[in-house]
Amino acid sequence: MLFPLTGPLLHLMPEEIRDNLDLDQFNALILMTHNVEYDQRYLKAIVNCHIPFIGLLGPGHRKEKLLKSLGHEASKISGRVFGPVGLDIGAETPEEIALSIMAGVHAQLNGRSGQQLSAKSTAALYEYSHQ
Repeated sequence: MLFPLTGPLLHLMPEEIRDNLDLDQFNALILMTHNVEYDQRYLKAIVNCHIPFIGLLGPGHRKEKLLKSLGHEASKISGRVFGPVGLDIGAETPEEIALSIMAGVHAQLNGRSGQQLSAKSTAALYEYSHQ
């Protein structure tokens, strides 16, 4: 096993998810199968879950296409779907992209913007000095 502290690795088709996995135990889900039809099926399978962060890899128009494919059900999750997922840190390598995604998930789940801490400190100092 590559990740000994994790649960079992499941290979599930979209139609098998509801019966084999409690999605509501997760805080985040990242979706990308390299096949838009599969992604549509997976997104449809999770449309009723309560996962607070659903990230989509790929360009923004892909997200719009996937949400549009859900029809009226898109409103159930559209506010929780982020795509392209990740913070803009200039990521290019797989490791950098993974860091960008995890930082973006963490920031969103904690209600943060992902800006530099020094920018936050400067803004706080500016507000303090102009009171």
